[in-house]
Amino acid sequence: MWMQQWVTVLDSKRFDILVTRFEDLQANPMDFFVKIFNFYELDVMPVLLGFQKGRYHHRLGLVDEWKTVLSASQIQRMQELIPSSLLEKFGWEPF
Repeated sequence: MWMQQWVTVLDSKRFDILVTRFEDLQANPMDFFVKIFNFYELDVMPVLLGFQKGRYHHRLGLVDEWKTVLSASQIQRMQELIPSSLLEKFGWEPF
Protein backbone atom coordinates (compact mmCIF):
# COMPACT_ATOMS: atom_id res chain seq x y z
CA MET A 1 0.00 0.00 0.00
CA TRP A 2 1.40 3.41 -0.97
CA MET A 3 0.55 4.97 2.39
CA GLN A 4 2.71 2.45 4.23
CA GLN A 5 5.59 3.30 1.89
CA TRP A 6 5.17 7.00 2.73
CA VAL A 7 5.28 6.18 6.45
CA THR A 8 8.49 4.24 5.90
CA VAL A 9 10.02 7.31 4.22
CA LEU A 10 8.73 9.55 7.02
CA ASP A 11 10.15 7.28 9.72
CA SER A 12 13.52 7.06 7.98
CA LYS A 13 14.12 10.76 8.78
CA ARG A 14 15.96 10.97 5.45
CA PHE A 15 13.84 13.92 4.37
CA ASP A 16 12.53 16.91 6.27
CA ILE A 17 8.78 16.28 6.07
CA LEU A 18 6.08 18.28 7.77
CA VAL A 19 3.12 16.18 8.88
CA THR A 20 -0.11 18.04 9.54
CA ARG A 21 -3.45 16.94 10.93
CA PHE A 22 -6.95 18.13 10.19
CA GLU A 23 -7.56 18.29 13.94
CA ASP A 24 -4.87 20.98 14.21
CA LEU A 25 -6.39 22.94 11.34
CA GLN A 26 -9.77 22.84 12.99
CA ALA A 27 -8.46 23.74 16.45
CA ASN A 28 -6.48 26.79 15.33
CA PRO A 29 -6.41 27.56 11.59
CA MET A 30 -4.08 30.54 11.99
CA ASP A 31 -1.42 28.54 13.86
CA PHE A 32 -1.83 25.69 11.38
CA PHE A 33 -0.98 27.86 8.37
CA VAL A 34 1.76 29.78 10.18
CA LYS A 35 3.39 26.40 10.94
CA ILE A 36 3.30 25.45 7.25
CA PHE A 37 4.66 28.80 6.08
CA ASN A 38 7.44 28.69 8.66
CA PHE A 39 8.36 25.15 7.64
CA TYR A 40 8.82 26.27 4.03
CA GLU A 41 10.44 29.55 5.13
CA LEU A 42 7.76 31.61 3.38
CA ASP A 43 6.51 35.07 4.27
CA VAL A 44 3.31 34.42 6.17
CA MET A 45 2.17 38.06 6.39
CA PRO A 46 0.29 38.23 3.03
CA VAL A 47 -1.69 35.14 4.03
CA LEU A 48 -2.50 36.50 7.47
CA LEU A 49 -3.78 39.76 6.04
CA GLY A 50 -6.35 38.00 3.84
CA PHE A 51 -7.36 35.24 6.27
CA GLN A 52 -11.08 34.91 6.96
CA LYS A 53 -12.07 31.90 9.03
CA GLY A 54 -14.71 29.77 7.32
CA ARG A 55 -14.71 31.72 4.07
CA TYR A 56 -13.85 28.75 1.85
CA HIS A 57 -15.51 25.87 3.68
CA HIS A 58 -17.71 23.68 1.52
CA ARG A 59 -18.55 21.25 4.29
CA LEU A 60 -18.96 21.40 8.05
CA GLY A 61 -15.30 20.66 8.73
CA LEU A 62 -15.91 18.44 11.74
CA VAL A 63 -13.12 16.09 12.79
CA ASP A 64 -15.32 12.99 12.59
CA GLU A 65 -17.60 14.25 9.83
CA TRP A 66 -16.82 11.16 7.75
CA LYS A 67 -18.87 9.12 10.23
CA THR A 68 -22.03 10.93 9.16
CA VAL A 69 -21.38 11.47 5.44
CA LEU A 70 -19.99 8.09 4.39
CA SER A 71 -22.24 5.12 3.82
CA ALA A 72 -21.82 1.87 5.74
CA SER A 73 -20.33 0.24 2.64
CA GLN A 74 -17.81 3.09 2.24
CA ILE A 75 -16.75 2.74 5.88
CA GLN A 76 -16.43 -1.03 5.43
CA ARG A 77 -14.22 -0.47 2.38
CA MET A 78 -12.00 1.88 4.39
CA GLN A 79 -11.69 -0.80 7.08
CA GLU A 80 -10.52 -3.25 4.43
CA LEU A 81 -7.98 -0.84 2.91
CA ILE A 82 -6.37 0.89 5.90
CA PRO A 83 -4.17 -1.31 8.09
CA SER A 84 -4.49 -0.86 11.84
CA SER A 85 -0.76 0.00 11.98
CA LEU A 86 -1.47 3.18 9.98
CA LEU A 87 -4.41 4.09 12.16
CA GLU A 88 -2.24 3.73 15.26
CA LYS A 89 0.66 5.67 13.69
CA PHE A 90 -1.51 8.75 13.21
CA GLY A 91 -3.57 8.36 16.37
CA TRP A 92 -6.84 7.46 14.67
CA GLU A 93 -9.52 5.39 16.29
CA PRO A 94 -10.49 2.15 14.59
CA PHE A 95 -13.59 2.41 12.41
